[in-house]
Amino acid sequence: MPENYTIRLARSQDLEHLPKIEQSAARTFSNYLEILQFPQELLDRPVPIAKLKQAQQENMLWVADDRHNRPIGFAYVEKLGDCWHLEELDVHPQSQKQGIGSALVKAVCDRLTEMRISAITLTTFRDIPWNAPFYQKLGFQEISFSECSIELQEIVTRENQQGLQQDKRVIMGYHSPSSLG
Repeated sequence: MPENYTIRLARSQDLEHLPKIEQSAARTFSNYLEILQFPQELLDRPVPIAKLKQAQQENMLWVADDRHNRPIGFAYVEKLGDCWHLEELDVHPQSQKQGIGSALVKAVCDRLTEMRISAITLTTFRDIPWNAPFYQKLGFQEISFSECSIELQEIVTRENQQGLQQDKRVIMGYHSPSSLG
């Protein structure tokens, strides 16, 4: 884990800070809008607080705190059938490139293994360095659309309808070591 940072399950008082973190992190995509062919409006829509609150209550939301105990990143997971789906991972730009995103993903994957959940999936951009290549380094592998559960196919279809071009995206999965064998 990075020095001067802690990863923990979210508390209710964290929720008000998370949309600001998400919107700040989303600005890192601004230079890629033309390449990715998606509208600016998608960057301005944070996860609804109601979803974050539900995730927090279900222990499906992790927060990274700085050394002053202020949230600077988070990972939000949803249940998707027998698996989990990493719906959102954000680190404030001032705290990026310090291993915090990796630490958040590791915390989620560790919990996945503890709970004997078979896998976690996500969708992300194929060619953005802090997207698919980042997750590949953490053990995620590409999954074809035809291999996906119906629930995951619905997520991909919904994202496509919202303007996230499927040919620019990749579906990835991580299998819990406890589920292999």
